[in-house]
Amino acid sequence: MQASPDTDHRASSARRAFTLVELLVSISVLALIVALLGSSLTEVSRAWTRGEGNAERRGSSRALADFLASELQGALLPVEGTDPRGQGNLQFLASPPAARLPAGCAWSDSLFWQTPQAMETTFGEIAVVGYFIKWTDGRPMLCRLFIPPSARQDGVVSKNPDFRVYDSNPDAWLDAGIVSRNAAPDDKAGGYRGLFADLVPGFWVQCYGLDGQALPRTYDSRQGYDCRFQPEGRLSYTEKRYLPATVRVSLAQVDSGHEFELAQAADEVRAIAADPAVRDAATFLQRIQSAAESSPTLAALLPGLRTYTTEIQMLHSR
Repeated sequence: MQASPDTDHRASSARRAFTLVELLVSISVLALIVALLGSSLTEVSRAWTRGEGNAERRGSSRALADFLASELQGALLPVEGTDPRGQGNLQFLASPPAARLPAGCAWSDSLFWQTPQAMETTFGEIAVVGYFIKWTDGRPMLCRLFIPPSARQDGVVSKNPDFRVYDSNPDAWLDAGIVSRNAAPDDKAGGYRGLFADLVPGFWVQCYGLDGQALPRTYDSRQGYDCRFQPEGRLSYTEKRYLPATVRVSLAQVDSGHEFELAQAADEVRAIAADPAVRDAATFLQRIQSAAESSPTLAALLPGLRTYTTEIQMLHSR
């Protein structure tokens, strides 16, 4: 006997239907696939973020060092060293005494010199330039001091009262007041004056003589150094030199994504950067890595920290 159409339809529907167990298994498999894809996307996102942070620090640090090098290589000195009359007091100072800088600006190293980079040349082209670290509320900044000989106000050009290179007092060109007014103001309104780069916890300088000898950390060009020459086939001789031949500059920078971690570890980072035994960025990084083994705050900061070092050949050292 032939089956009715209704009977055929019910049988076909029964064959096509899924059981509850099959549905639950399918949902479980789908959930597992979604979870695996989500985990993979999270790892990809983290890797991308790390890569972006590394690229940011690498590019930023290189740009900072290159700009600083372009200014530093043109540092000037009088041909005869010092002038007893107090005229032309050009000087190169690496890490001067803390008393000559505002409070909170003597961390790591600092560097100050004169170079012909003034844009307004009515009163000369030589300007005072300097770099140093200032910590404010757990936030380290690389500050740039720039004092041209001329000042412009309301379209009128006059002598800049803070440009004191030719003062009768040979040390008048650099003091805490000048630095504070031009590069490290304490008032909130002027908080960005002199700011060169943010989140830079360390800046180190090492000077070398023309004969390759490492010069003191607190190098003063007025003291100079005894440069030993040994020509081939001739007797060696010593000559007084004033400007270093090479300056190695290194710095440590934290990417913006780890600003909170830097604030949490500020005291530890500052203490390591200020340690006299830390003479460059490589040593600083090693100390941070070692301390991070027992310090959760430093361990959290470490992925966002990068260092950069460059050597600058001084144009007027010979």
